[in-house]
Amino acid sequence: FSLRFWYAQSSNVMAYASDLQRNPPAVCMEACTLLSKVLDKIIQSPTELKYRQVRNSPGTSFHSKVWQAKGGARFLTSIGWVEAPGSVLFPHDAPLDRLRDGLSALWVEHQLAAQKEEEAWLDHLERKARAEGLGQSGPREAEVEKASIHGLPATAQRLFDTEDRLLLPAVQLLREVLARIVASPTVPKYRRLNTSSQRFELCLGPVQGASDLLATLGFQPEPGPEGSGYLRLPDDAQVGPLQAMVLLLEDVASDVTARQFEAQRDMMGAKGKRPLRPAPATKASTEEGRAEWQRRNEQALTASLIISEIAQCMHFVWMLEGGHGLNATHRKEQKRLLEEHRERQDFEALHELKAQWELKLEQTKLRTGKSLVSTLQPSRFAQQFEVEAPDAPGTA
Repeated sequence: FSLRFWYAQSSNVMAYASDLQRNPPAVCMEACTLLSKVLDKIIQSPTELKYRQVRNSPGTSFHSKVWQAKGGARFLTSIGWVEAPGSVLFPHDAPLDRLRDGLSALWVEHQLAAQKEEEAWLDHLERKARAEGLGQSGPREAEVEKASIHGLPATAQRLFDTEDRLLLPAVQLLREVLARIVASPTVPKYRRLNTSSQRFELCLGPVQGASDLLATLGFQPEPGPEGSGYLRLPDDAQVGPLQAMVLLLEDVASDVTARQFEAQRDMMGAKGKRPLRPAPATKASTEEGRAEWQRRNEQALTASLIISEIAQCMHFVWMLEGGHGLNATHRKEQKRLLEEHRERQDFEALHELKAQWELKLEQTKLRTGKSLVSTLQPSRFAQQFEVEAPDAPGTA
């Protein structure tokens, strides 16, 4: 059984929480984290009225990260929240059990979104590895070809024909601006760009095609105070092309960074110095290179699975000891272990740490008198757990 099916046996909260997965993984995790903090405060202090009402007017963090996220409003309604003028309210007579169900559901969705984000990154690495074996065109010709595939006019394609030292800050700024609009499309300030700002002039002033690219995406000039200029994206403009452009800009920035690193490594090698990190193994053929990257991806996924199981044991121990909802410490520890493993590649240490936390979980069950059924399947999408009350005295 999946986690979602397990919770659906007792409540339909999980079905509403799963709608959050329709957002990009980063947006989903941000919404789950903020919601968990709000719900946990009410559970910890149920008599504090200030925690039961949250400002929800346009421009507030809660409105942009939770209410405007796909499925956010429906999830809140499903656990008992009601909409009030400029805010959302959890009634004083509403049952807290719904909040506890909501916290558990949010933890599951946060884990699933984190796994999606990680797998997307591994897919990006694999696509990059395949691209390294394609064609013999020059670096900037490859970027222009990518831009033409996206249907950009020739004037906008000039941006990608810029030398790397100017191209990288330009695509980074454009990616930041567009990603902010994609994440919060209803926030007016993100749709308005100050073209006379110092950063805009430094990053986009020296390159050609940047203004043509923004115009292609729908940005229009807007009058401002004397000596200043603005570009604004109309409210009815589609966000889909911006999201596709964000992916293209991320791809271009990654390629430019890789070329700069290779140039730095070659320069240091010519001076007889050791490069910053070992050079990648020479690929005898495209097939051999693809097989090597596949092996590395499988190892990374295996390590991620073990680390995810360790984090779950931490979470279960915390729940048995009376904790509720998401614990940010567990997520930070999960990231730390993943980064540490990428450097050391020590699977034996990971298995040893997992065994230690499994032992601690059993000891906590005995100490608290609670029973925890935990099945950690090979697939991270097939996990279940249940906390039961201890058996009554004199019962089998």
